[in-house]
Amino acid sequence: MSVTPILVDSSVWIDYYRPQGPAALKHRLQEELRLGTVATIGLIAVEILQGAPTPSALASLEEDLLGLQWLEITQDVWLEAGRLGARLRQAGLSLPATDVVIASTAMHYRCYLWHRDEDFTRLARHASSLHAITLP
Repeated sequence: MSVTPILVDSSVWIDYYRPQGPAALKHRLQEELRLGTVATIGLIAVEILQGAPTPSALASLEEDLLGLQWLEITQDVWLEAGRLGARLRQAGLSLPATDVVIASTAMHYRCYLWHRDEDFTRLARHASSLHAITLP
């Protein structure tokens, strides 16, 4: 039986690592980490790592990221992201390219996309195959 991966956006990771972050979010993500369903991509890793306040925090974050499934952003994903970005712009919605690539990756791999970013909610209205889940 195959389990659907969960691509976790940096907006969730930020609150997960914040000491006063939402307990329900932390518990939910810890459970998925335990099950091995959490995935990441290089763009999200960069967003997380660049926020590390100290070298030891950076090393700890790197170790955590290395324990996740890594999804490859292939040539097809890049082209899908470009097409999605063009469709969004034609519909009057201009979003950061990083968000478009993250969403395209989630759609390509048929992942759930966990986020706390309104951009993904708006994007999902224009991309029916994006399974974006806003975490409280």
